Amino acid sequence: VLILGDSISLGYTEPVRQLLKDKADVRRPKENCQHSANGVKKLEGWLGTEKWDVIHFNFGIWDTHKLDEKGALVRDETGKTGLRLRHTPEQYRENMAAIVKRLKRTEASLIFASTTPVLRYKGERLQDLTRLNDVAGELMKGNDVAVNDLYSLVLPNAKEWQTADHVHFNKLGNEQL
Repeated sequence: VLILGDSISLGYTEPVRQLLKDKADVRRPKENCQHSANGVKKLEGWLGTEKWDVIHFNFGIWDTHKLDEKGALVRDETGKTGLRLRHTPEQYRENMAAIVKRLKRTEASLIFASTTPVLRYKGERLQDLTRLNDVAGELMKGNDVAVNDLYSLVLPNAKEWQTADHVHFNKLGNEQL
């Protein structure tokens, strides 16, 4: 089993390994896979020459980062104007389509994990995240890729499962994911 994703998947990889310890060898890249364009760029290296049975993957939170006019990441968006999404829904769809196309060639069973809610984001930023989940959901449906709806799983439990940053997960949250 190969798990691809950002820091959220880094958090739940070990609980998955424990759950599947007598059934599967669960691996992941040693790095945070970040955003979808990074996935397109690094996918071959992450896949390597291994014959994967299952690939569980996600890209999304990093795609909603706001960048300034020079393309630098903006950590505090308060009062700032002229910011843009790292990837528009159209760019995200294009990147995800390329990722899915390549992953399908592995002949592994594919499972896309929807992006978990980031409750410190309000308004437009939260809408960006749900919009990308919708884009990914349509793409996965059109490609017969299973969806692990982590967004819906987390939303009613976020206060109990997420850490104080409202992005990452505590031990219970990682076990539930």
